Amino acid sequence: MKIILTGASGFIGRELVSQLLAQSQLTNLLILSRRPLPDIPALDTRITVFVLDNFLVYPAALIAEFRDGLAETTLLDLAKENPDVLETVIIQAAYVTAKRSESWIPEWMVAVTGLAIRVDELAAVMVDEAATGMGCGKIPNEVLRERGKKLLGV
Repeated sequence: MKIILTGASGFIGRELVSQLLAQSQLTNLLILSRRPLPDIPALDTRITVFVLDNFLVYPAALIAEFRDGLAETTLLDLAKENPDVLETVIIQAAYVTAKRSESWIPEWMVAVTGLAIRVDELAAVMVDEAATGMGCGKIPNEVLRERGKKLLGV
């Protein structure tokens, strides 16, 4: 599985990187960034970081890396043209909070609002969607939270 990720240095992106690296089926993690991320490639040999000044212009080396993903790109285009045959997934996360072990927000408060989700729960569902391809249209926050907790065994 090859994943192309933006936002890897952000709050959710860091958790996604962590959980993606735990997946044995991950072969390549291509990270697009506006600035160098020297600590991230050191995490795993499957990571390649591409620093782009302009996200509208892609260098030849990056295009070559994406070439292996031509089938995936074609499928995304087909999904747009044939929504009755292929589905896209929209993640509708609400307020994203830190993991339980890192958060000052009590679990009852996260649960009572129904509008919050822990970052590790969100990342677990996103990784599962990428790995299993169980696309189902829109995934609202309450479903994300339930699935995330189940995937993490919480």
